[in-house]
Parts: sequence; C-alpha cells; structure tokens
Amino acid sequence: KKVTLTTVINKDELGNLAKKFLKRYNVNLNPIYEYDRPTTEKSIYISKDHNLLKVNNVSNQPISNISLDKIKKKLKKNDYDILIISDYRHGIFNKQSCKEIIKSVSKKAFKAADSQVASRWGNILDFKGFDLITPTEQDARYSLFEQDLTIRTLATKLMKNSKSKNIILKIGERGLIALGNNRPEYITLDPFVENLVDANGAGDALLAYSAATLFKEKSLIMASIIGTIVASCKCEKKGNTPLKIDEIINKINQIKKNMIWWLKIPLLFCLTIKLNMKNF
Repeated sequence: KKVTLTTVINKDELGNLAKKFLKRYNVNLNPIYEYDRPTTEKSIYISKDHNLLKVNNVSNQPISNISLDKIKKKLKKNDYDILIISDYRHGIFNKQSCKEIIKSVSKKAFKAADSQVASRWGNILDFKGFDLITPTEQDARYSLFEQDLTIRTLATKLMKNSKSKNIILKIGERGLIALGNNRPEYITLDPFVENLVDANGAGDALLAYSAATLFKEKSLIMASIIGTIVASCKCEKKGNTPLKIDEIINKINQIKKNMIWWLKIPLLFCLTIKLNMKNF
C-alpha cells in the first residue's frame, strides 16, 4: 500500500540513513526538520543472543509550534484512508499537541493509535474516540491508575474511558484480549510463537496489520487473529525489521497444518476405541 511517514528528524548522519532505509522499503517520508534536536536513536548491545544494554540518544523536548503546524497542515489534506499514531513521547505528542493533531484529522479516516509508557509517560487516553487502540496491559493500567483490576474488567473500563470503537489489549506472552463496542463478548488469543528470538517491534507489527485488517474487513476477530500472527512472526526474527508477506503466509500455513494434526487426534482416539471394542 501507499504509506507516508510524517515525523521529526535532523539532517544528520542518522537522519540521512533513515531516509535511505525508508526509500528501500517504499515508504514515503514527510520529514519535518528540527536542527536543535538529534534524530532519535535507540541502540541495543547484544552478546550471544542476550540483550545486555539499551542506550537511547533522544530529545524529549516538545516540538516547536512551527513543526506542529506542519503536521496539522499535512493531516488536513485528507488524502489518506488510515491514520496510525505511534506515540513514544519523544517530543511530538503531549497533552496539548494531541488535541490539536486529532482536530486536524479527516473525519472520514480510520484512526488507530498506540502509546508507550516503557520509557516515557505516554497516555493512551489522549486518543479518544479512535477506531482502534492497541495498548499493552502496562499502558492501560497506567492510563486508568488501576493496578489490581482483572484483565477483562481493565479492558471494559478502558473501552468506556477512551470511547474507542475497538481495543486490542496486548498482554505479553499470554497473547491478547480484544473488545469492540458493538459486541458483548471478548476475544482472547494466545500467541503463535514457537521459538522466541526477539520481541522488540512485535507491538508495532500488530498495530500496523490489525489496523489495516480492521479497516478492510470490518472484523475485530479477523484483525485480532492477523495481528497476533504477525506479532508472533516478529518474535521469531532478530532485529526490528519489516515483515514480508511470504513470512506471514508461511506462518498461517504452518498453523493450519498444526490444526489439522490436532483435529486428527480425536478421530484416531475414536478409531482406537472402536478397534479395541471389536477385539474385546
């Protein structure tokens, strides 16, 4: 699909490298330059498949009003079907800028959002009335100031407070729980990870694919299934690199093959009983 990334970078070495990578993956870049901040850099030091240290070189100062106006101007063009906000709280998003950015979004656009609290104080409730939000359990508990609610009650309360149409709540190695405001039942799914290698980027992969699926198919069940399959594929790869469609199709075929095998077991069990009874 035609994808455009709007973000704040610098004309430094890392910013130029980022532009080359985005071009390689056919992502259009709408760069907003701020020369008093470095291009965001996050490095992980690895030894023998163990993550030892994470070092970030970032500026978390709010972006200038000039930069904010450029983002709003881009959004007001209304030339997009889906808007995905990936909020890491490194300057673009804060309580005030979120309100201004959301007001600039096309009313016809499908809106999805994710907000991180791993290293910064993001709040998923800054994105009210979205078509889809995909917070982690930690994100949800932080935004609601709730430490002890059960997962289902947490999802229900987040749905009410965020006024979102759909929520996919990521619960780590336990998979996900999803809830829509037009369906009374919950969707719960375990991950399909067979060999965990690197979970970094799994949430981003889920956000992208579940948003696209929900927009296209209007099915939260399908969006949740595709989302957890894609996240599982990412967990089985080293590094935060884009997934290829072939990788996802191979994963689906592998799951189908395993399902067929498990469906055969009850049949084999029944045949065994029948043979034993006949012999008896």
